[in-house]
This record gives sequence, C-alpha cells and structure tokens, in this order.
Amino acid sequence: MKNILVRKSCILLYTAIILSGILVPANAQVVFNPSADSYIHDVNANVNYGTANPLLVKKGTASNFRKAYIKFDLTTSGITAASSAILRIYATTSLAVDMNIHQVSDAWTELGITWNNAPAEGTIVATTSLLAAAGYYEWDITSYVQSQLAGSDKIISVVVYSATVTSGTINFTSREAATNKPELVVTATSTTPAAPSNLSATAFSSGHVDLSWTDNSDSETGFRVERKTGSGTYGEIAVVGSNVASYSDLTTSANTTYTYRVRAYNTFGNSDYSNEASVTTPAPPPLPLAPTGLVVTPVSQTQLDLGWVDASSNEEGFKIERKTGSGSYSEIASLGPNITSYSNTGLTANTAYTYRVYAYNVSGNSAYSNEATASTLSPPQITYYIDALNGSDGNTGLSEVTAWKTLTKVNATTFSANNRILFKAGQVWTGRLYPKGSGSAGFPIIIDMYGSGNKPLIDGNGMTGTGVVYLYNQQYWEINNLEVTNDAAVGDDRRGVRIEAENYGTANHIYLRNLNIHNIKGSIGQNRSDKRTSGIGYAIVDASTTDTHFNDILVENCVITSCDNQGIITECVTDDGFDPYTPQWNAIKITNAVIRNNTISDISKNAMIIRLFEGGVVEHNVCFNTATAITGNTIFSASCSGTVFQYNEGYNNLSPDYDGSLYDADLRSPNTYWQYSYSHDNAHGLFWTCTVQADVNVVCRYNISQNDHGNIFCINYPVNSCFVYNNTVYVPSTLSPLIISERNNGGSGARVYSFKNNLIYNLSSSAAYDWTSGYSRTIDYNCFYGVHPSTEPSDPHKVTGDPKLAGAGTGGTGIGSVNGYKLLSGSSCINKGTSISNNGGFDYWGNPLYNGLPDIGAHEYTLPPLAPSVLTATAVPPSQVNLSWTDNSSNELGFRIERKEGSGTYSEIAVVSANVNTYSNTGLTPGIAYTYRVTAYSAAGNSAYSNEASVTIAAFKTLNLGVLIEGLYLTNGTMRKAQDSSGDHYPGNVADQITVELHNSSSYSVIEYSAPGVNLSTAGNSSLQVPYTKSGSYYITVRHRNSIETCSAIPVSFSATTINYNFDAVSKAYGNNLKPSGDGKWLIYSGDVNQDGVLDFADMLSVDNDISSSASGYLATDIDGNGIVNILDLDVIDVSSSLFIFSVTP
Repeated sequence: MKNILVRKSCILLYTAIILSGILVPANAQVVFNPSADSYIHDVNANVNYGTANPLLVKKGTASNFRKAYIKFDLTTSGITAASSAILRIYATTSLAVDMNIHQVSDAWTELGITWNNAPAEGTIVATTSLLAAAGYYEWDITSYVQSQLAGSDKIISVVVYSATVTSGTINFTSREAATNKPELVVTATSTTPAAPSNLSATAFSSGHVDLSWTDNSDSETGFRVERKTGSGTYGEIAVVGSNVASYSDLTTSANTTYTYRVRAYNTFGNSDYSNEASVTTPAPPPLPLAPTGLVVTPVSQTQLDLGWVDASSNEEGFKIERKTGSGSYSEIASLGPNITSYSNTGLTANTAYTYRVYAYNVSGNSAYSNEATASTLSPPQITYYIDALNGSDGNTGLSEVTAWKTLTKVNATTFSANNRILFKAGQVWTGRLYPKGSGSAGFPIIIDMYGSGNKPLIDGNGMTGTGVVYLYNQQYWEINNLEVTNDAAVGDDRRGVRIEAENYGTANHIYLRNLNIHNIKGSIGQNRSDKRTSGIGYAIVDASTTDTHFNDILVENCVITSCDNQGIITECVTDDGFDPYTPQWNAIKITNAVIRNNTISDISKNAMIIRLFEGGVVEHNVCFNTATAITGNTIFSASCSGTVFQYNEGYNNLSPDYDGSLYDADLRSPNTYWQYSYSHDNAHGLFWTCTVQADVNVVCRYNISQNDHGNIFCINYPVNSCFVYNNTVYVPSTLSPLIISERNNGGSGARVYSFKNNLIYNLSSSAAYDWTSGYSRTIDYNCFYGVHPSTEPSDPHKVTGDPKLAGAGTGGTGIGSVNGYKLLSGSSCINKGTSISNNGGFDYWGNPLYNGLPDIGAHEYTLPPLAPSVLTATAVPPSQVNLSWTDNSSNELGFRIERKEGSGTYSEIAVVSANVNTYSNTGLTPGIAYTYRVTAYSAAGNSAYSNEASVTIAAFKTLNLGVLIEGLYLTNGTMRKAQDSSGDHYPGNVADQITVELHNSSSYSVIEYSAPGVNLSTAGNSSLQVPYTKSGSYYITVRHRNSIETCSAIPVSFSATTINYNFDAVSKAYGNNLKPSGDGKWLIYSGDVNQDGVLDFADMLSVDNDISSSASGYLATDIDGNGIVNILDLDVIDVSSSLFIFSVTP
C-alpha cells in the first residue's frame, strides 16, 4: 500500500485544463473538479449535507458513521481513453488511518442524498494511508476511470470511507471551498474525433445552399464548416454542435461556384477534413408575384383569420403586416412558401385591424397584396332585469317578463363584459348590492334602471362595515341611476357606495353617475375610521404584495345629501400619508380621476376628501351645508399632485371651530390648482393651507369670496411655495373676518407664499389681518379698497382707488351669479396688476389673459368683440346653405349663428370657434326663404350682429332639351305649329307638347320621374323643372302623341343644377334611332298613332279610317299637324313602315 502526502511545497506539476472548448494535445493531463459532493451521517439519516464544507468521514463502532460521496463528470470532455487517473483530496484534519475509495452508482444528487437514500458503496478501487497531517492525499483510480470511459457512462462516482474504525473525524475540503477543492487528474491518450464523410452540397436557390454529411465520431464537440469561392482560399463560415450533420448556408450569391469541406473537433483538436463538395448557385429568380384576394374574417373577440391567393411559384415565404385603426404597419408574422392562411390571435375585442401581405425570395419582395380590414367581434350584450314585485329568481332574467327578483340572485352571479343589469324604476330592495365579475375596455358592465318613475332604491337598512353598493377587486363597471340609503338611529361604520381594491393591480374604469345617495348614518368624528364613513368611497385596502391603483374613475351628476361623516372620499386604508412620487405613493396612486357636476349637501364634516390623485380634476360641483356636526373644510386634498379644483361652489360651511373654508390644500399637495370657484357665506373662507414643508407650487387663483366669515386666506402649515393671485374678496360691514391669517400651526418650518393681484373690497371696520413673524411673504400689486384696518399690509404697488365693480355684494347662489364682480370702465384695477407666468390662460369668466397689462382681481377687463361683417349666404341645393363672413375681432371666443324662416323670429342654430368664418347649414327645405345673422362673443359679452343675409334654395333643376318631330318639321330647323279646327292649338311659339321621362340607368323599365305636357317650341326647344332630389344619371326619354318613343344614347348626369341635352345627331339617340331631315337635322320618327312602339299597318289603318270620315282637328292621326287627316299623313307612315321602324330602348 502506497502512502503519499503531497504538501504545498512539492505540488505535482501538470497541465490543468478546465475550460471547455480548449484543444488538448495528446498525453496531456486534465484536472477536473467535482460536479457534486456531499457526506452522509447515520445519526441524521434524513439530513442532506450537499452544501457543507468540509466533507466528514468517520467509521464508528456501532453508530455515528460518516461517508463522503464525490462525483466527476467527463461526458463533455472529449476524452475517450486515459493512461492515468489520480484522485486528489485535501484533508484539513487527519488521522493515521487507511482510507478506501469505493466505486458507486451515480444515481444521487448533491442536494438530495441522505443516509437513507444513498447508493451502497461498491468495489474498492484504491486505498491510501493517511497521516496525522493536513494536505492533499492521492488515490490511483485509473482502472475504474478507464472502464467508465470505455462505456457510455462517463460519470466517475466514488465513496470515501475509512477501512478501519477511527477514533475521530477526518475533514476533507469540499467543492464549496474557496481553495484546495477535490481533483481528478486524467492523462488522456485518445484525442481527436474521426473525420466526417459523404459531404454533399445542394443549391436550393441563388442565396441558399444546403450541406449534409456523415458523422463518423462519437467524441466530437462539434463541426467546423469551411467554404471557398471559385479557386479562392477556404474560410470558416460556421460552427455547429455535436451530432449535427447538416447546415444551411444562406449567404451565397447568384451564379457563383462554392466549394465546402467539414471537420469535427473536440478539446484535443480537429479531425481530418471531409471530402470537398462543390455547387454552383443558379441565377437569381424573378421577384415573386404579389399575393391577391386577401380577406380577413372575424372568428372571435380575440381572433381574425386571414386568407389569400398565392399568385407566385417562386416565393420563399410570406410576410404579414398589420396596423390598428389609422396607425402604422408593422410585421406580425413570417411564413413559409405555399402557405395561404394565417390566424391572428390575442387581439382586442371590437377593434378594427388592417392587413397586407407580400411574398419574398432571395431577389427581394413582391408588391403588397390588397389591404383588408376587419374588426374583432364584440362581446354579446346581455341584459338582465330585476323586478322586486313581479320577478322570480327562478327566471332567466333576460327580459322584463322573466326578470329576477332579489339582490341575492344578482350577488350570486358573475357578470362579464357588455352585460347590463337593470333594476325596475320605483321599486325597493333591502340589503347589499354586490355583483361579481369585470367588464373589459370598451365593454363595461352597466347597472341602470328600466321603466319610468323614481330611481330604484337600494336600502342598506343600517348595515355596517361595507358599502350598500359594493365592488371588490373588479373593473370596468358603470353604475347609474340608483337611489342609495343606509339609515339608522345611531351612527356607526356605514357607507353608501364603496369601491375597494386589494393587492389587485389596476382597477380601471369605474363610473358612478346620476346616483341619489342620502341618509348614510355613519360615524361622526375626526378619526380616520370616522372619515371612512361616506356617501361614496374609492378605497385601496392594501397594496403590500401588489401595487394597486384606480385608473379612469368618474363620479358625475350625483346628489349626495345627509351623510355622516363625508360626502366623497378616496383613500388607502393601510396608509396613504406619502409624498407624491415616492415609491410608496407610486404603488397606490389614483390616475385619470374626474369628480364633476355633483351636488353635495348636509354633510357632517367634509364634502370631499381627495387623496392620492395624480392629476385628475374636481369641477363644477356644488357643496353646501357642510361641517354641520364637526369642524371640516368643504373640499380638501391630501397626497395629491397636479390635481385641479375648479368651477366649484361652496357655501354655508357651518364648521364650529377651525377649518370651515371651501378649499384646503392639505398635507402633501404639491402642484395643486384651486381656481375659478365661488366661496360664500362660509364659517371661514376661501382657502386654507395645511401643507408640508416639501409642498411646492400650491396655487389659488381667479376665485371669488363673498360674505365669508372667518379666515379667508389661511396660510397655516409649512409650505415651500404657495401662490395666491387674482382673487376677488368682498367683505360686508356686518362681518369681522381675518382676510389673511398666518395661523402658524403644523410645526416648525418655512412658510413661503406670495399674494398678488388680489382685490380686497372691505366694508368692515372690524375686519383684520393676522401676521406671524418668521413667514416669508411677498405682497404686491393688490387692491385694498374701502375700510383700511391698521393691520392692512404694506404693498409696494398698492391700489386703493375705486375698483368700480359692476355690483359688489350682489352675488347669489350659483357660480354664474357673480357678474357684479366684473370691472367697469374706469376701474382702478385695470392694467394695474403684475404679469404672472403659467397663469391658467383665463380669468373667472373665461376671458383670455391678458388684455394689455394684467388687471387686479378675478376679472380681466375686456371689451366685447367687434361685430362680424360681409355675411353672405349661398344656396347649395337641395338642402344646404353655406355661410361666410369677415372676422373683425381679435378677442372673440367664437361666433353664434342665428337663423329665421320667412318672417319668423331668429333662433341660434350653431356656435363655432374663434377665427372660424364659415359654416354650412344642412338639412334645409327647398323653397323656403332663410335669413341669417352672426354675432361674435367672448366672456365680456356679444358683439353687435352682422348684416343679415337671405337665401332661398331652389326646389328644382332645369332640363333643357332639343327635339325635332318628323311630322311637324318644315325646314331649316323649324316646325309647324300643331293645328286644330280653330287654328293654332297652342299659343305663342309652342309647336306641340311632349312627355319627358327619366328612366333608371340600370333598369330602364323603372321610371324615376315623368313630366307630361311639356311645351316644345317651333325651334325644337323644350325646358322643364326636375326635382332637386334627382341627382343621379338617367336615360332621358321623349314621348310625343304620334311619334316613336326615343331615348338618349347614354344615361345623362343630373348632378348639376342645369342639364342640357339635344337630339341633334344620330348618335344622340339610343340605337341611332333618328331620321335625317335632308337639311342636316335629325328628327324623331312620326306615325306611331297607337303608341305601340312600331310603325306598321295598324297605324296606317287608323289614319285611313279618319281620311274616310274626313276627320279634322287636333288628332293623333294628323301626322303633319295641319289640322286635316289626309293622304299626306298616310305617306309618312308608309315610308317609315317600309323601313321597319320601331322604338329602340335599353
């Protein structure tokens, strides 16, 4: 037995190759580290020690055994034979003992092996005596490794175990150690792989050559493909993996000879080359023909199927491009040759997609196919009806007569996109409405009412802890036209409508419209739980595992009254006290929110608490009788950024203590805008700030305050920058407000604000201003009019003259009732303000900013626009009038167009934008006289009217015909006047009358219009009126009492207002059915006495009978129109009948 201790001072020198892909020369030594190692322990028989370092080995007497398992993977080494294989393991703690190496099955894994599942050790393949010293020890396992390399299994798996009982534990470093890992040192004798053979090359096209060969080796790492062009030199063009025997060269050119060779390689080197294979590529093919007949067929809401005709025989494939709506094309698929269909899946419902296809080959691309457009299918609209009196939950619910009955049925149903849930008007349901499911983009689930009468009532009957109407982790809902109540004797956690999302992602498109929410008996107080009881609430319950948002929410046209504690709230229940754009806020923010046109009254605390908005708008709401039980501002924000509060009215806030204003920019409200609103008769005033130091750009502008009682502008908590400008404040003599209050609550920190261009109209001797040291304020360009208290601030550009308001103090209820606060000519405030950037662009009334220099107050004085002039009205038959005028103003917001009919009164018919000077009035009636006038308008009022312009639309078009009748024709283009027994049958120059017909251009038998009794002059001219509705193309047919029906050669367009057509050449009649006159004219054949369309014996017989009876007068048998039936009339028919003349029509 050999005892070997290899210390660091005498390490064996060898070539260590451990990177795959490096070529190894013959007889080189290769060092392998383990692919897996572990030890097992009988005491902890189910424990795995796969990641342990060191590996422990111990042989006890009865128990406490430890064995080390090590595995080396030689499968990708390329080594097929070896002359030597030495296993080296480093012992860190050793004993003098013999240590055996056993071969063992490799059916174990490093992280799975335990004492209970370890494979049993097999034959001992080597033994080495260890010393009581640290260092590498070696075992010669050459025979075992050679046997493994000779077979198919090139995994070397061993167990290290003591030959005798040990007094302690031997520690070997594992592969997890930083240094001195176990090693298997193999001296390789079999190296490079066998050469491939039978290489062949086939030209598929001018740009495509396919290679194939025979793989004669079982030890290659891969194959190297080389190519030369003509008689040039070889260069490597590709490397492919082991067991691969083909390659496609897609880089060739047309009409070129290429020669290829291939060789195998592994870590020991390259094989010999294969045989060479040469091929000449063909000439480039012509471009493929474009595919035709592309059609797109809807299959489902998410799939469209395409089909086309393959018009080419030489394409290499097809590429499909798609665009959505009017967007741009992009490639969505590439298909092989001879494929003529494709299914496009994963699409959006009810969306139009347009496709085109082209073929391609090595020479390039074909032209595109035709475009084809189709829309995916829409979800089917399914409507469910609920009738509390006559319904039954056993019904289908799909019609009014098969309606459901209860909320239980609705709440148990999962609805889907495009479903409607309709409650019957005038009926009452008690309990909670909580339907399940979600809609989809463009196809929300809609709750609404059907029938007439009061809105359906959902009565919570005092239920607590959730909403009477409730949605949870749902999206795409619209809830309309419900009445909701939840009353009780004592307040508690009650809500009206509650929308919640919890670890959900984004809940999109939840709209609440036209709801009547009242008597929500919630909890009154200042705690957050109290503020959760509300008429309407959107709440993110939790977002700890998934960011959760509301997006696209709308509360519109709702009436909310008699609610404790709040009207409308948005919140995150777990915590929403985050600065905007911090990670926490980004995880719960609310986007694209609109709160609009709601009426909120009789609220215990706040009408609205708006939290977490990114952007969004709160506008056109009316809030009154708020804070009826506890202090609170009417509308306040928190943790919002970029939100706009505008066109709101708030009055009768009854707050018994602090707060009590219309607006409050509360904690974390940067970049919020409070504008164009009307505050009056509130316990405090217009605007408070309860901000934080980081809040910037808090803007209060162009608002009106009238008769507010307390702190009108309250700069309270720290703020980085607040801008108060162009507000108008009216203080009557009976009130004692603090017009500006530096209340100084909210802790330490700078309070930075500016107060500019504001108009303070103060009639109270007890009104005051409250200043606090430490504030950083800029007060400038304001008007302080009326009583000047001692605390009135200094102002470098102070204005104290009469602002000349149109009616100070006359504002009523309604945001539009404050025209009394407009400036009149001569006001001290006109052009006396300072310019402010990013000012919103408009004053309170919508006048653009600025008209000259800025004005002070909420009104930018502007003269009404100049009147437009040169109004013209042009008829465009049959039903349109086009107007145009001269725009003489530069400050109009638009134009108002008025119209009257006949001698009636004017009414407005349209409003167009500024700088527009044309309008088309459609849908009018021909024959009526319309008169128009136009006025320009702006927020300052209307201009004078323009001139009037009148027009009447003609009801008819004019058709002018040129027709000569054979029987009446004399000479030189003139005709005889038809005679009767008294002389001329018609007055003036009328020769006779004809019937004119307009025939359908596609179906001649259909007569679109007929005009009998049309006068025909002796010169062959005829004119008639045709209704303007006839605007297509028609065959013109002329009928005469004793002549052949004659038709125009082609359909004639009637798109113009005047149509001219002359039968003055043989080609002008259908079938050339005209008779030459002999003097260059063309005539309609006469003699069809019985109007059967043929000149024949029957017509002659009629004339002969009248000759026999000496008939005279205005008769059909009087062909020449002289009033006498004689042989001359018979001669006309006789000549034409011999020529077989008959009518010719389409």
